[in-house]
Amino acid sequence: MGFISGSKDGTARIWGFRYGVWNSGVLKITSADGRTVHYNKEKKVEEPLRVTMVNWNCDDSRVITAVSDSSLCIWCPNTSVLLQRLQGHKDEVYVLDLTPPPHYPHVWGS
Repeated sequence: MGFISGSKDGTARIWGFRYGVWNSGVLKITSADGRTVHYNKEKKVEEPLRVTMVNWNCDDSRVITAVSDSSLCIWCPNTSVLLQRLQGHKDEVYVLDLTPPPHYPHVWGS
């Protein structure tokens, strides 16, 4: 049994229950340049990155996190390795829909 959680502290955690104990692996969110902050254009200040949404893909082979810098990060849940960063939104992402069309099982919507 397992699940994923995301936090304003800039991390996501993949949780698992084994041998009567909950354990978690940490996904540390950083920007494309490796920093843990991003520039908020409206407030004109740097702010810590936050995780705004999390989800699994349909076969549990990938985890996706939405980040406050408008990016989406795709992770391997077994190794906690960042596989890809997707950019294209102009503002924070708050919805991830993983109901794929039948012919495109690897499609996510945001």
